[in-house]
Parts: sequence; C-alpha cells; structure tokens
Amino acid sequence: MLKYIFSIFFSLVSLFTLAQGEANNWYFGFGAGITFNTTPPSALTDGMLSTDEGCSSISDAAGNLLFYSNGETIYNRNHQIMENGTGLDGHFSSTQSALIVPQPLSPNLYLIFTIGAEAGFNGSDNGLSYSIIDIELDNGNGAVIEKNIQLLNYTTEKQTAVRHANGRDIWIITHLFESNAFYSFLITCNGVQPDPIISYVGQSHIEPNLGCCEATSTLGCMKSSPDNTKVAVVWSVLTGLDTQAGLVMGDWHLELFDLDNSTGKLSNPIAMSYGNNSNINKSYGVCFSPDNTKLYQTAYQGVPSNKLFQYDLTVADIPASQTIITEEYIKAFGTMEIGPNGKIYIARTNGHKFLSVLNNPNASGVDVDYEKEGISLEGINSTWGLPNILYDYSFQPVFDFFPADSTICEDESIWLEMESLNADSYLWSDGSIFSNNTIQSSGWHWLDVNSENCGDGRDSIYVTMEDCSCEVIFPNAFSPNGDNENDVFQPVRANCNYDFYDLKIFSRWGEVVFATNDKNQSWDGFSNGKKNTVGVYVFYLKYRSNGNKKSEQVIGDVSLMW
Repeated sequence: MLKYIFSIFFSLVSLFTLAQGEANNWYFGFGAGITFNTTPPSALTDGMLSTDEGCSSISDAAGNLLFYSNGETIYNRNHQIMENGTGLDGHFSSTQSALIVPQPLSPNLYLIFTIGAEAGFNGSDNGLSYSIIDIELDNGNGAVIEKNIQLLNYTTEKQTAVRHANGRDIWIITHLFESNAFYSFLITCNGVQPDPIISYVGQSHIEPNLGCCEATSTLGCMKSSPDNTKVAVVWSVLTGLDTQAGLVMGDWHLELFDLDNSTGKLSNPIAMSYGNNSNINKSYGVCFSPDNTKLYQTAYQGVPSNKLFQYDLTVADIPASQTIITEEYIKAFGTMEIGPNGKIYIARTNGHKFLSVLNNPNASGVDVDYEKEGISLEGINSTWGLPNILYDYSFQPVFDFFPADSTICEDESIWLEMESLNADSYLWSDGSIFSNNTIQSSGWHWLDVNSENCGDGRDSIYVTMEDCSCEVIFPNAFSPNGDNENDVFQPVRANCNYDFYDLKIFSRWGEVVFATNDKNQSWDGFSNGKKNTVGVYVFYLKYRSNGNKKSEQVIGDVSLMW
C-alpha cells in the first residue's frame, strides 16, 4: 500500500513589519538614548547605561519600555537594576555584548544572550550565554530567574537574531573564534535548544601573534537582513608592525552569506577585503537596508579616514559595487541599526553627542541622504554601540500543521507524523490520542493539540478517495490550429505507471504517420514536417502498467481537423 508521509511542524502566519513597538526605545553609550514614540525620534536622557560598545533594549508592543542592558547589568522600566540583574557574562566593551529576544508564545518570558569582551581570545569564560527574565515578577518590573547558561565558549564578539521560516521560532547566530564555523541556536516555545546547527563556511577569524593589539579579529558586528535570508559579518586582522614608524598594519574583512532560516545553515560566501596600507585598517559596523537590496559597512581606513561604504546586493558583482557614501577624518563610525521608521542610525565614537542618519537607505549612492548630525543626544555621548535588536517581533500563531487537502487512490493512505509539535496531548477526530495517525478514508479529519508552553489549536484536512485503476482514455478528435484547445492528440486520462508503452497512428491506407514509446509525447498532426490531411486516423496502443504481467491494448480512431 502506498503511503503519503508528512513530517509536520507548526507553521505560523507572520506579517513582516519593521515598525513594531518592541524596538521603539534605544538605550546606549554613556546614558544616551532615543525614542521612536515621537515623530521625529527624540533623545532620551534618563538612561543608566555606561557602555563602550554592545547593548540591547526591549519594549512592549505599544512602545512602553520593559528593560535594557549592556550585557553585564539589566535595568528595568524604571531605570533601576532589575532583581537579580547583575553579574551577567557580557561586557561593556564587547561589540555585541547583549541581545534581547522574546521566548516564542511565552508572553512573560524574555531571553538575553550575552558575549564577553575579546571572548575567544580570553578563552572559555567569555563565550555565548543566556539568562531568562520573567517580566511579570517584581510587580511587572521583571526579574532574572536563570542566569548565565553557557551555550558556547571561545566565540567572537558577534551575535544576531533571525526569525525562523515558521514565523514563530528564532535563531541566535554567533561565530567561533579561530575558525570558520557559524553556530545557530534555535529558540522555540520550549526554550533554547541545546544542539546548534553548525555551518563551516567562509574565512576563519584568526588572530596572528604580533605581540600587540590582541583580539582585533574578535571585534566587529554580525547582522541579518530584515527578510531573514542573508547574514553579513565584519572583522579585522593585524598583518604587521612597523616599529620604526610606529605603525600597525592590518586588513579589514567583510563577508556576505545566504541564510536558510528554516535550517539555520549559512552558505555561498562573498568576500570583500582591504588592507596592508600605511596604517591599520579596521571594520566595525555592518547593516542591511530595510528593503534588503543594499549593504552598509563602516571602516577605519588610512591615517585617519573613517568611511561608510554601500554595496548593491542586486548586481552580479557585489564587491565591485562598493560606493563611498561619506568619508570623514574625526569621530569614527560605530554600529549601524535600522530604526522602526526605516532609517539607519549610526553610532559616533569619542565624544560625539549625536547619531548620524541615512534617511533613505534603500536608495543608491548620495540619494541615501546621509545626515552627519542626524539626531541630537542632548549633550550625552555616543560610543561604538547601538542596541542589537530582532527585526521581526510581529507574529500571530495560527495552528496550520496539516498538509493541504489531498486526493489519494483508494488503496493509499496518509500517515501524519506530529511528534515535532511537542504537544502535551493529542485528540484526533477518530478518537486516537497519539501523536501520529493514518488516514484511510474520505472526508474531514481533524486534530486538537494542547501544549502548556506552545498553546492550543486545531487543524483539519479533507481527503478525497478516487479509483486509480489503470485505464487509458483518448479523445475522438483534435484540431492542432494553435488555439491551445485540443491542439495535440494524447491520452486525456491515464492513471498508469508504465513498464511498456507503444503508440502507433495509421492513415486510412495503413501508413504509420506517428509512433512513440514515450508516454509524454503527443501527436501534433504532422508527419515528416508536413501537415497530414483532414480525416479519420486509427490509433493502436499496447502498454503494460507497473506490477502487471499482462499487456493491455487500446484500439480506436480519431478525427484530425485543422
């Protein structure tokens, strides 16, 4: 008996939008912040962070602040240290020290992922860890209920969040130090899954032993595209020392990858590099445009030259599309981030009291409308970092785990495997309470599932049974006049898998005008490149279907009409 087997997971309908309230409040730098709850965005001066680099913030769907962190300390909505919110394994001088995401389908639980400074260079104590926050505790101010659960040591200072293809789950992606390995950890409604997906792809992030300036290759950002299909990463490598001139030479690197957000796998690296100039070359920030067609990179290049590059992701030769958006000689560019309003904001280091802005980042070249002093921080200093955020917070879970309505043969069945739902209980329309079931009859079939963490739901499927016995039926006329109606002569029904097929068509004088052993080949009314005359033709088919020892034959006639 033939079976159709489906291994199913929850499929959740999601509408991507870049303007959700969860990303409306940013805290960063030395007490700096901005809010997108106003138009245009305005400065926040009540922040408590003191961080050179990485940070993350989260609000509720209405744009009300929940908490924020530099990866070491968590501050709640009242800008007070959250209960049990100190001693996290991040670091104020780690590129992407903190990343806050909601646990899917758990409205009161949030996860903060942390990475320490010079993580791989400093060994096993500073890799990727996470802590769990229950926002309902402490009268809605939140509390850390589990802390510093380590997932991976010896990482670089990079991490990004990507929405899974099912619209519900989330990938956290990081990169191993002195390796070309990306690690993708999946977050489901049951929490962080401990077994990562590993992609060995692209260049290794290796630290040369030059006797100074350690851990340069651990620095720099990793970012995913808003449509969850690509990842970009930047880092720098020292290449030499000129002790007489007092110069440090180096290369910056940028790599772009395709991402399969259903599997967490990265592939197809595209590499861009620059370096070995008269002074060190570094790259720190990277960011995609909201429409996924452009890629931006910040770099320190020369003595001193701070550049902002744009790449066109729609062309065949992406590295060759590099365009300088701006070049400045003071105040280096840091992290870049897409705001809920669709603009890209750029951190400025060394005492700048504003953020630079790309007002139209989907455009090409100067049309991006770069604004150096795009938003004032009201006298508070920016540093290298801006909040690391998830781009898609908006999803509504819809239980849709069955395949589409199906038509099968009378001797077939559909085997539905539902173990991947991880539900606490199952109830099928036939009374079965197991995770798997076989459908062998026509009509509606449904399944109710219940899960403490993942919710309740029902899905159904309508199955039609039909007679699939091998029967070949031909039309009695055809007209190959090019009107796309009955233009060729071929079976109109043939529910057969053939071991043997031999079709011949004869004129009224017994001449073979068409012959084939290919069941997919049809007669167009021509023979040897010439039209056959209008009239009646005889066809003869001899065939044997799979599993049958006996051959069958069909004899009939067909009228050819031009």
